[in-house]
Amino acid sequence: MTASARQVNPALEYARLAAWSAVGAALLAGLSYFPAATIWGEQVGRAVVLAWGVSLAGSWLASLAPALGMRQSPTVLASTILAGLGVRFVATIALALLARASQLVPGDALMISVGVTQFALLAIDVWALIRLARRHEGTYA
Repeated sequence: MTASARQVNPALEYARLAAWSAVGAALLAGLSYFPAATIWGEQVGRAVVLAWGVSLAGSWLASLAPALGMRQSPTVLASTILAGLGVRFVATIALALLARASQLVPGDALMISVGVTQFALLAIDVWALIRLARRHEGTYA
């Protein structure tokens, strides 16, 4: 392992990934709440915001694997990114089903919103992962 590879701090990388996801989710949740609440009512607006929370939690769990894999080879990093996608899928479905079971918001609106928010947040996360990988090009053992 080279000296530069050892300098990668997984906690810092995770914080960067989580921050990009949080900022994106917060902005998009704010933008999507008002149209949903105006058109379909307050309950649906809250379902949209809850969906962003569910998707963000899945994103944060998925970001753990690549952040921890930054000290490894590019092949291992790619594998950890794919593993993170699996974690994201399972965690998001589990959280969405728990949120739906709570009956705090309309279930159909919640589940549709979780599907939509996943695509938007996945785009942000992929962008952040590409930035992360490019920043560490050449630092592998």
